[in-house]
Amino acid sequence: MKTLLLAGAVALGLATAAVASDATKTPPVKDILAKSSPQEWRTPDPENLLYMDLPQGRVIIELAPDFTPLHAANIRTLVREHYFDGLAVIRVQDNFVTQWGDPEEDDKAKMKSLGKAKASLPPEFTRPIDAKLSWTAMCTRRKWVSPTASPLPATRPAARRGWPIAMAR
Repeated sequence: MKTLLLAGAVALGLATAAVASDATKTPPVKDILAKSSPQEWRTPDPENLLYMDLPQGRVIIELAPDFTPLHAANIRTLVREHYFDGLAVIRVQDNFVTQWGDPEEDDKAKMKSLGKAKASLPPEFTRPIDAKLSWTAMCTRRKWVSPTASPLPATRPAARRGWPIAMAR
Protein backbone atom coordinates (compact mmCIF):
# COMPACT_ATOMS: atom_id res chain seq x y z
CA MET A 1 0.00 0.00 0.00
CA LYS A 2 2.84 2.44 0.88
CA THR A 3 4.51 1.64 -2.45
CA LEU A 4 1.26 2.38 -4.31
CA LEU A 5 0.79 5.68 -2.43
CA LEU A 6 4.41 6.66 -3.09
CA ALA A 7 4.09 5.78 -6.79
CA GLY A 8 0.85 7.78 -7.00
CA ALA A 9 2.43 10.79 -5.27
CA VAL A 10 5.44 10.67 -7.60
CA ALA A 11 3.19 10.39 -10.67
CA LEU A 12 1.02 13.27 -9.47
CA GLY A 13 4.13 15.38 -8.76
CA LEU A 14 5.56 14.68 -12.21
CA ALA A 15 2.25 15.44 -13.91
CA THR A 16 1.90 18.70 -11.96
CA ALA A 17 5.46 19.70 -12.82
CA ALA A 18 4.88 18.92 -16.51
CA VAL A 19 1.68 21.00 -16.59
CA ALA A 20 3.40 23.86 -14.75
CA SER A 21 6.38 23.84 -17.13
CA ASP A 22 4.08 23.73 -20.19
CA ALA A 23 2.13 26.71 -18.84
CA THR A 24 5.29 28.83 -18.57
CA LYS A 25 6.81 27.92 -21.95
CA THR A 26 7.12 30.79 -24.40
CA PRO A 27 5.08 30.09 -27.53
CA PRO A 28 6.97 29.84 -30.83
CA VAL A 29 7.42 33.10 -32.76
CA LYS A 30 5.15 31.89 -35.57
CA ASP A 31 2.29 31.42 -33.06
CA ILE A 32 2.84 34.87 -31.56
CA LEU A 33 2.83 36.42 -35.04
CA ALA A 34 -0.30 34.52 -36.08
CA LYS A 35 -2.19 35.75 -33.01
CA SER A 36 -1.05 39.38 -33.24
CA SER A 37 -3.32 42.15 -34.47
CA PRO A 38 -2.33 45.13 -36.67
CA GLN A 39 -2.52 47.61 -33.75
CA GLU A 40 0.17 45.58 -31.94
CA TRP A 41 2.70 46.45 -34.66
CA ARG A 42 4.68 49.61 -35.19
CA THR A 43 7.01 50.83 -37.90
CA PRO A 44 10.57 51.02 -36.55
CA ASP A 45 12.76 54.03 -37.27
CA PRO A 46 15.08 52.96 -40.13
CA GLU A 47 17.95 54.84 -38.42
CA ASN A 48 17.70 52.32 -35.57
CA LEU A 49 17.88 49.19 -37.73
CA LEU A 50 21.00 47.17 -38.41
CA TYR A 51 21.05 44.51 -41.09
CA MET A 52 23.36 41.53 -40.77
CA ASP A 53 23.51 39.14 -43.72
CA LEU A 54 24.44 35.59 -42.73
CA PRO A 55 24.56 32.40 -44.82
CA GLN A 56 21.29 31.38 -43.09
CA GLY A 57 19.55 34.64 -44.00
CA ARG A 58 19.20 38.27 -42.98
CA VAL A 59 19.05 39.29 -39.34
CA ILE A 60 17.47 42.64 -38.47
CA ILE A 61 18.54 44.21 -35.19
CA GLU A 62 16.72 47.21 -33.73
CA LEU A 63 18.71 49.57 -31.54
CA ALA A 64 16.97 51.19 -28.55
CA PRO A 65 18.31 54.75 -28.33
CA ASP A 66 15.42 55.85 -26.10
CA PHE A 67 16.79 53.49 -23.45
CA THR A 68 20.52 53.54 -24.24
CA PRO A 69 21.39 56.59 -26.34
CA LEU A 70 25.15 56.39 -25.78
CA HIS A 71 25.37 52.68 -26.53
CA ALA A 72 23.13 52.93 -29.61
CA ALA A 73 25.27 55.78 -30.98
CA ASN A 74 28.45 53.80 -30.29
CA ILE A 75 27.09 50.72 -32.08
CA ARG A 76 26.16 52.90 -35.08
CA THR A 77 29.74 54.21 -35.13
CA LEU A 78 31.15 50.67 -34.98
CA VAL A 79 28.87 49.59 -37.85
CA ARG A 80 29.75 52.59 -40.03
CA GLU A 81 33.45 51.88 -39.42
CA HIS A 82 32.89 48.20 -40.39
CA TYR A 83 34.19 47.01 -37.03
CA PHE A 84 31.96 43.93 -36.97
CA ASP A 85 32.85 42.76 -40.49
CA GLY A 86 34.45 39.34 -40.17
CA LEU A 87 33.98 39.10 -36.38
CA ALA A 88 32.05 36.42 -34.51
CA VAL A 89 28.66 36.60 -32.84
CA ILE A 90 29.42 35.06 -29.46
CA ARG A 91 26.04 34.88 -27.77
CA VAL A 92 22.42 35.72 -28.57
CA GLN A 93 19.38 35.70 -26.32
CA ASP A 94 16.33 36.12 -28.53
CA ASN A 95 14.69 39.54 -28.17
CA PHE A 96 17.20 40.59 -25.53
CA VAL A 97 20.91 40.78 -26.25
CA THR A 98 23.52 40.00 -28.90
CA GLN A 99 27.21 39.95 -28.10
CA TRP A 100 29.99 40.17 -30.66
CA GLY A 101 33.66 39.70 -30.10
CA ASP A 102 37.08 40.03 -31.64
CA PRO A 103 39.00 36.77 -31.14
CA GLU A 104 42.22 38.85 -31.26
CA GLU A 105 41.17 41.36 -28.58
CA ASP A 106 43.78 40.06 -26.11
CA ASP A 107 46.61 40.87 -28.55
CA LYS A 108 46.75 44.67 -28.97
CA ALA A 109 48.82 44.27 -32.15
CA LYS A 110 46.21 42.04 -33.85
CA MET A 111 42.91 43.34 -32.49
CA LYS A 112 40.63 45.36 -34.76
CA SER A 113 40.62 49.11 -34.31
CA LEU A 114 37.48 50.64 -32.83
CA GLY A 115 38.00 53.65 -35.06
CA LYS A 116 36.03 56.59 -33.65
CA ALA A 117 33.95 54.35 -31.35
CA LYS A 118 34.54 54.23 -27.62
CA ALA A 119 35.89 51.14 -25.86
CA SER A 120 33.91 51.90 -22.71
CA LEU A 121 30.76 53.85 -21.91
CA PRO A 122 28.98 54.76 -18.69
CA PRO A 123 26.11 52.44 -17.75
CA GLU A 124 22.61 53.28 -18.95
CA PHE A 125 20.51 51.20 -16.55
CA THR A 126 17.79 53.75 -15.89
CA ARG A 127 15.81 56.28 -17.83
CA PRO A 128 13.30 58.94 -16.91
CA ILE A 129 9.69 57.86 -17.10
CA ASP A 130 8.10 59.11 -20.31
CA ALA A 131 4.43 59.94 -19.77
CA LYS A 132 3.79 59.22 -23.47
CA LEU A 133 4.70 55.55 -22.98
CA SER A 134 2.55 52.97 -21.25
CA TRP A 135 4.50 50.49 -19.16
CA THR A 136 3.59 46.83 -18.92
CA ALA A 137 5.13 44.20 -16.72
CA MET A 138 6.83 41.46 -18.72
CA CYS A 139 5.00 38.15 -18.83
CA THR A 140 7.36 36.29 -16.55
CA ARG A 141 6.93 34.64 -13.20
CA ARG A 142 10.21 36.23 -12.08
CA LYS A 143 9.46 39.85 -11.31
CA TRP A 144 13.15 40.59 -10.77
CA VAL A 145 16.23 39.49 -12.63
CA SER A 146 18.47 37.77 -10.16
CA PRO A 147 21.66 39.72 -9.54
CA THR A 148 23.52 36.42 -9.76
CA ALA A 149 22.01 35.57 -13.17
CA SER A 150 24.94 37.26 -14.86
CA PRO A 151 28.64 37.22 -14.08
CA LEU A 152 28.91 40.87 -15.08
CA PRO A 153 29.56 43.18 -12.09
CA ALA A 154 27.24 45.78 -13.62
CA THR A 155 24.27 43.45 -13.09
CA ARG A 156 24.94 43.06 -9.38
CA PRO A 157 23.47 46.12 -7.64
CA ALA A 158 24.55 46.81 -4.08
CA ALA A 159 21.02 46.14 -2.82
CA ARG A 160 21.35 42.53 -4.13
CA ARG A 161 17.70 42.71 -5.06
CA GLY A 162 17.91 42.45 -8.83
CA TRP A 163 16.51 44.63 -11.58
CA PRO A 164 12.80 45.12 -12.27
CA ILE A 165 11.60 43.68 -15.55
CA ALA A 166 9.26 45.91 -17.57
CA MET A 167 8.91 47.06 -21.13
CA ALA A 168 7.63 50.22 -22.77
CA ARG A 169 4.98 49.89 -25.38
